Amino acid sequence: MPKKELLEKILNTKIEKLDYLSSTQAGDIYVADDKFVIKTGKNGSGLLPLEAKMLQFLSENSLPVPKVYYFDEDILIMEYIKKSNTCDEKNQIRAAKSLALLHHVKRNIFGFEYDTAIGPLLQPNPKLKSWIEFYGRHRVLEFAERAYKKGFLSEKEIERIKKFCKSLRSFLIEPEFSSLLHGDLWQGNIIYSNSGPVFIDPAVYFGHYEVEIAFTTMFGTFDKIFYDVYSEILPLEKEFWSQRRDIYLLYPYLVHVNIYGRSYWEGVDRILKKFGF
Repeated sequence: MPKKELLEKILNTKIEKLDYLSSTQAGDIYVADDKFVIKTGKNGSGLLPLEAKMLQFLSENSLPVPKVYYFDEDILIMEYIKKSNTCDEKNQIRAAKSLALLHHVKRNIFGFEYDTAIGPLLQPNPKLKSWIEFYGRHRVLEFAERAYKKGFLSEKEIERIKKFCKSLRSFLIEPEFSSLLHGDLWQGNIIYSNSGPVFIDPAVYFGHYEVEIAFTTMFGTFDKIFYDVYSEILPLEKEFWSQRRDIYLLYPYLVHVNIYGRSYWEGVDRILKKFGF
């Protein structure tokens, strides 16, 4: 029986394929009677179980996410969230408070209990005591080396990144604690419902909360009100805005290089040049 007909039989309702929501990590995405969202996975990728587990973990730690009803290697069925509101001031304040609450879930290590995923890419999460070591080795270098192996970076470019990572302690600080992160926070992963923002498609791990906030600036996810409210709860220092924000944008840029190719190298190049590499 074709998968669509099988899903209709399981859910006892007609389903509609959402081509505009198709992604690199899912086979197809469907909505069923405005009650369920169904993702079908690529065989053997293991991404749908990871997504389900990450959503459940975030829910257990008070972040508003869709409820997960069922998952296996090939399918993920979760709550359908109706998009009702825009990213207005009220919703940005709600988002700031939700994320600050999430970032107050603290650990004394960086990483996670298991490797997770960001989009279609597996994300390594070894447990380390040093944030600078974790970020340099398992975020920047890891994804730079992957891009190099795919032919998206030249040998000269990967060497520039390696030299920069050796100098990270000159630019970054070791935070007092690690925070639970959504991990892939941009406007496409937030649904504004009647009850406020709901967060989807996470890439969970424990890291410095600054890296999460930096990620939101890559595509203009929030306005000034969000950062004002957030920084009243967790500080965002001047050095974050002048230096560390750019360094933390290296990771999402390199993720995008791995997925989309050379079009995102310009962002990496700009940041390396800013710091003299």
